[in-house]
Amino acid sequence: MDLSGIWVGSPGGGGLLPGFPEDRFNDSDWLPVEVPGHWARVPGLSDATAVRYRRRFNQQPPAAGERRWLVFEGLLYQADVWLNGTYLGDMEGYFMAHQFDVTNAMAGRREHILALELSCPTRSSRVSGHHMLGSLGMASELLPPGNPGGIWAPVGIESTGEVRILDLGVATRSCSDRRAVVVLQADLDASRAGLVRMHTTLGPTQNEVEHTTLGPTQNEVEHTTLGPTQNEVEHTTLGPTQNEVENTSDHVLAAGLNHVEWQVEVPRPRRWWPHRLGDRPRYEVTVEVGTTQGGLSDRRRVRTGLREVSMEQWRFSINGVRMFLKGTSFGPASPWWAEVDRADMYRDVELAKNAGLDLIRVYGHVAPPSLYEAADEAGMLVWQDLPLMGPFSRGSRNAATACARAAVGTVGAHPSVVLWCGHVDPLGDSTGDPTENRKGSENRKGSKSRKGTENWKGTKSRKGTKSRNGMARRLVGHQRPSWNLSVLDRGVKRELERRDPTRPVVAYSGVLPHLPRLDGTDTHLWLGWKWGHERDLEQFAARWPKAVRFVSQFGAQSPPGDQPPPADQPPPGELLLLDPAAWPDLDWVGLARDHGLDILAMNRHVPPGDHTDPALWKEAAWAYQAMLVRRHIETLRRLKYRPVGGFCHHFFADSHPAMSTALLDWQRWPKPAYEALAQACRPIIVVADRLPAELAGGEELEIDVHVVSDHHEPVVGLQVEATLEWSGGERAWSWAGAVGSDECVRVGTLRWRVPAVCGPATLRLQLLGPAEATNRYDAIIGG
Repeated sequence: MDLSGIWVGSPGGGGLLPGFPEDRFNDSDWLPVEVPGHWARVPGLSDATAVRYRRRFNQQPPAAGERRWLVFEGLLYQADVWLNGTYLGDMEGYFMAHQFDVTNAMAGRREHILALELSCPTRSSRVSGHHMLGSLGMASELLPPGNPGGIWAPVGIESTGEVRILDLGVATRSCSDRRAVVVLQADLDASRAGLVRMHTTLGPTQNEVEHTTLGPTQNEVEHTTLGPTQNEVEHTTLGPTQNEVENTSDHVLAAGLNHVEWQVEVPRPRRWWPHRLGDRPRYEVTVEVGTTQGGLSDRRRVRTGLREVSMEQWRFSINGVRMFLKGTSFGPASPWWAEVDRADMYRDVELAKNAGLDLIRVYGHVAPPSLYEAADEAGMLVWQDLPLMGPFSRGSRNAATACARAAVGTVGAHPSVVLWCGHVDPLGDSTGDPTENRKGSENRKGSKSRKGTENWKGTKSRKGTKSRNGMARRLVGHQRPSWNLSVLDRGVKRELERRDPTRPVVAYSGVLPHLPRLDGTDTHLWLGWKWGHERDLEQFAARWPKAVRFVSQFGAQSPPGDQPPPADQPPPGELLLLDPAAWPDLDWVGLARDHGLDILAMNRHVPPGDHTDPALWKEAAWAYQAMLVRRHIETLRRLKYRPVGGFCHHFFADSHPAMSTALLDWQRWPKPAYEALAQACRPIIVVADRLPAELAGGEELEIDVHVVSDHHEPVVGLQVEATLEWSGGERAWSWAGAVGSDECVRVGTLRWRVPAVCGPATLRLQLLGPAEATNRYDAIIGG
């Protein structure tokens, strides 16, 4: 029975309202509230941080042998719930289903009253040390200020027999072209002790492109630990359908909660592959539990894919094939979780794929089901973060491990998910508040400028000395002992590995190499934005190779695009972010608070005061962002496997009008950086050592030229042509040859004495043959 629709609500908080869970309570003056939905959308509740809900419904009492279950598929964020005046329990967590046995509470009556009090913290620019909302609780670059609270997914009453499948985990332990081993784990709730029979069917899906979520709830599966179950009898046969496998196993259950595990072997499986390696066939798994005489008590269905994934030193292999991963981060798709459009999620995944990317990092949150379905179909890999961001207090260990269990259960069946990450930025020094150090806003007109690299102006910052000192402080800070790293994150990692031993797990993200092993994880680098200069990456990689094994955050902010909003959506006043009449004396602090602008970083790299109108500044910010994204990716690809295993740009698309590092704005208008990323992520590229920004006449240069290929077979018959042009002259070089499978090869070296002629100099590269690509590098020859 679906309980979605119109409920009634009233502002909560301030302690329990006497009698409000009871049937006789008068709620006639309460406000109508739509479920699924968010209370901020309801006049009269928009400023609330807690709301009380009530819903009346009619249903016959449970029959003999029938059990009833109240299921919340998703809510934000914490709630206490009552049915017919009986307290059922509490709920915490936004992405998992919460379910309660209400058989006794519904017995003997047809009219029922459901009541709950739901609370949710307001989004903040500072990470929380208590709530596990992750990036859903963060403002203002990823999401606008406001409160996301509400019942965002359907609520319903479900019926089963004496045994319910609370959670079902499906994972592929091994997979070759000859055999796959699928591990299944289930949490069962039995009303009494006894023997039950589990019947499993696994076979290819009937419709590979059907966009549906199987099972009675959206969040229907869970991974748990492997191992044999006592008193288990198992039998596996091939089913009547081609490639379909059936398995039957008997289990002795105790009354209450039970955990059972079993496995199914699939001969000659059709393996799931990333999009640039092969097809993406999927399998439908059906698990039924009942009596040994054949009576059915409960059923679950889930769709999965068969594949193996491994990671060593941040080098990934899928089905035994090594891949250099090119990725981007997805922030929350919308400020309002109930309003996430399925088609929009499929569109964003396709746009990432079309840009030449392989990997989506679901940054600091668990996304709606449609994102994972889209990734499964498109062959995009997923790096899954838990919604733990920033330092947490010592009392959060149990909640964090429960969050890990729930995340594996919610998305673990999807073959696209290849990596678990327990904690984002546990030391709290790379997810800062853009409104901090507001003295920078006093200089919002921009400081004195000088000529910088590649045709834009920068500020006098002693070549980034101040921001480089910030990076040095981070490095020193990461050497100190930390309860988050040593205790909390180790526990979360153990729980993820226990619940899903088939995927790699990293305990935390954004931690630099530290004592005693001088080993870190992925790096939130931000060279050329939060710290240092955009040209520092190559030198940084040479000094700290472990710190660039996987760079998972880099980029630069820029304003949104020029397209007006759709005609049926009149723009609110705040959408005029850059008012030409007020330029350059805008409300810069407001842009930081509400739209995510990093004032200090922008003043360092693209000072607004260096431009006479906002259009010119916008063009300069776009150009800087595009240049940084392309040059970072090219440098990381040139270091392929030595030591770089991939990268992840931060981040892909806005959810609201923002001054952000996104490649696509809130209307999906592509900034120039989107095309720059697409060019840098082509399967084969040609790159060179970058020219110094400023050259001196008579200087001797040696410039290496490389070809980088992601193809998994050699490419022969290639030709590279290089041309250096300057005022009054040019010089050309040419090479012919091949590039091996999935490698970077140096094709030649340019040796050039800089002429004593002032003016611009340009290096142009062209790759010809079976693959084509171009590149260019600009510099200035000084006097």
